[in-house]
Amino acid sequence: DVTYALSEHDGTEWVTHLEVADGDRMLASARIARSYRPGTTIRTVLSDAYGSVGQQLPDNVKSDPAFGRTLPNGYSAFGDLRQFMTKILRPLGYSWSVQDGKIQVLSPEGTTNTVWTLSSANAMIGAPEFGQPPRTTKKGKKKHPTVTVKCLLYPQLRPGGIVELQSETISGSFKLLSVKHKGDYLGKDWTTEVEINPLSVVTERTN
Repeated sequence: DVTYALSEHDGTEWVTHLEVADGDRMLASARIARSYRPGTTIRTVLSDAYGSVGQQLPDNVKSDPAFGRTLPNGYSAFGDLRQFMTKILRPLGYSWSVQDGKIQVLSPEGTTNTVWTLSSANAMIGAPEFGQPPRTTKKGKKKHPTVTVKCLLYPQLRPGGIVELQSETISGSFKLLSVKHKGDYLGKDWTTEVEINPLSVVTERTN
């Protein structure tokens, strides 16, 4: 959905700038206004949230035991759907986004189970790069650094999927956190940059 557009004269050319957002029109006016009795499951509340935009719960939400928890004191859901989704999912450690017009809910370790391979023989450019070093959270859980990988344009990649990374320095299974595409039809720069997080033991090699 186009959220902003501007055309300007640049020398002998007209340049149009666009800002677009997946599902923006769907969510712009989406509201929820429901009250729930004590004992209502979080899954029931989420089902109504999905229904407010004409969608059904995805299979991973239907089967996830975390959403079988009940609301001991009842619950009032009222207002902007985007704010509500964040409010109810954040205490559980879950996040949500819109992918191809569908609301996607995932746990920190959850994925869509769609697998892509990135390797030197399969579009990867250069070597993967680690972000911040590993650290331990306040709850004593080790947080792995993210890894940035650049490759030739790979439009099939979607956040929440799984990347099987194979390189001379790092190999393993990773959750795809973000995807950035870059291209210029007048130039040669057609690339995709992804940020990924380890799902399995990562093998590092040093020379």
